[in-house]
Amino acid sequence: IRRGFARINIGGGEPFLRKDLFEFLSLLAKYRDSVQTFIMTNGSFITDSIGKELKKLGVRGVQLSLEGLKETNDAIRGKGAFDKTIKAIKLLRKNRIFTRVSLTLTQMNLGEVEALAAYLKEIGVSRLGTRRLVPSGRGEQLREFMLSPLEQRDFYLKRAEMKNSFDEKDKFSISNGCEDGIAALSKEQLLSKTHHCVRN
Repeated sequence: IRRGFARINIGGGEPFLRKDLFEFLSLLAKYRDSVQTFIMTNGSFITDSIGKELKKLGVRGVQLSLEGLKETNDAIRGKGAFDKTIKAIKLLRKNRIFTRVSLTLTQMNLGEVEALAAYLKEIGVSRLGTRRLVPSGRGEQLREFMLSPLEQRDFYLKRAEMKNSFDEKDKFSISNGCEDGIAALSKEQLLSKTHHCVRN
């Protein structure tokens, strides 16, 4: 493994439900010079002591999910979910752990992305990742709120303007998924039924 070029993402379900998670993290810690470890969690189980242990074991970062500001997020993820996630973020940042947030773009939260990004920057989050909705599994319930290809493209173009609103010293960024190549497509290409997701 080339130094700095390997990364392991631990997802789920919910990783912190596994009784052997910290045993596994201890094993990975032996290779921290060549492997970066990230954890994807809903944040419900994050405590100050867990934050300290993650830092001790060399976990590179933690990703949590939010679907907008408080009212919108809780309409999708359940009452109280926003406050729990924010509490987890603050505990992770207290222990100086790189923290990023993932958001799935829908008609419900499209107008809140910029305000959410500004708030996340204030509490120490390093990155907000925006992803398109895939209507499968639990995402099927949100199919009616999917963005059209043109709306998706318009957002990716607007993202460049949002990015410029943050100074480099802020150490905060907004990123897209593999489909951000959609911003380079023409209207005609987007309306073609043969086009799905583009990697750039």
